[in-house]
Amino acid sequence: MHGSLLGTHDTAGPNPYCIGADASDYMVPHGESITFGVTGEDKYKAPQGDKYPPGSRRYEAPPGITIPHYQEPTVDEFKKKIYGFLLTEQKLPRDSIQADLTGAKSFSIGEDTQFLCWQLKFYTNHLKDHNDPIKALKLSIIDAGCGCAGDSMQFLVAAYRDPANLNVPLERIFSKVTGVDIHQERKNMAEANFGAVEKAYRTKDKVDWEVILGNCKDVMKNLRQDIVYIDPLWLGKSGERMVHEEVFMWSDDKETQDKGLGVDGIIKALVDQNNQMHGDDEQNRTRLLIVKTPPHWRCKMLYRTRNTPGVFKGIRIPCHKYDYWIFCLCKLDAVAIAQIKCSYTKIEGFQSWQQQEAKLKEWFPAFQAGEAYEITPETPIFMQDFWQNADDGDD
Repeated sequence: MHGSLLGTHDTAGPNPYCIGADASDYMVPHGESITFGVTGEDKYKAPQGDKYPPGSRRYEAPPGITIPHYQEPTVDEFKKKIYGFLLTEQKLPRDSIQADLTGAKSFSIGEDTQFLCWQLKFYTNHLKDHNDPIKALKLSIIDAGCGCAGDSMQFLVAAYRDPANLNVPLERIFSKVTGVDIHQERKNMAEANFGAVEKAYRTKDKVDWEVILGNCKDVMKNLRQDIVYIDPLWLGKSGERMVHEEVFMWSDDKETQDKGLGVDGIIKALVDQNNQMHGDDEQNRTRLLIVKTPPHWRCKMLYRTRNTPGVFKGIRIPCHKYDYWIFCLCKLDAVAIAQIKCSYTKIEGFQSWQQQEAKLKEWFPAFQAGEAYEITPETPIFMQDFWQNADDGDD
């Protein structure tokens, strides 16, 4: 009998509200409806012998129906995630990519990584080559905690072409990609994967790369880079369950979290390093910290990070399964980004909220100042602040 869990469906004998074959181990309390036949969902994954923890989503299965065991994808299935845009399975077969299960789980969706790279190109377009001011500056990036180099492989081939001029060749976004990992075996796999991409896409002499064994908090002290990219641990939890969770990097190769290596701790270390090594000279500073986060991530760590002295702007880039946060560590970059106008304002016939509001006042006098339906900041007809921020390139 499991009356406290089954509610009005209390029955004796084998429990029909279960996941897998072991009914007593995988109780599903009376709750919401469930979609059958879905695999790979975190909501079906309960440790052997454990019931769902308090506060987790609960589901009701009809009497006599057993929800199948959670089937975790294999390493080979995780590898498919990296394909998209430039990386293709035809040129880079799955059997040429080395990964263990932990490293493969952290692989990002290829289209999302490429979208991030395009956004980086957009936000850094004001930076010019020191030797040729007409050319855009090619950036150096460190993938801190690169694992088996799932994201770094994308960075190695990342390229951009102006949509308004499709006749020009693709332009490389990065001049150097550096992977750092604390785990010897994954560091070796990352090197092998860099080599496989370099051979398949002929990036030798176009993009430099290296993989370093060590703790990123120690290694980065001696490296010069434009961008630091991190993909902190989610500890096997879904994005839905991580929305309010703080995220940290590993402290050792035994996969222990380092509470001093949270996003806020990393950005403070980068700001301090910038100040100590470069002072007011922004040319050689670490310019950006990029963090892959759960979707709609909102927690005290994000607040602390955005309000760290020396962080001039935070930009959220939503993608399919997760978000990217870009934090500006150079004031000149933040000012340049704020001056980028929304591309939609170039569409013929587009009107800003200010223009639309003026038309409404013209057509309907009751909306004018002093009239019955006067439009004010307290009683707006449009979300002025929201749209003004978008027009200003703010987040």
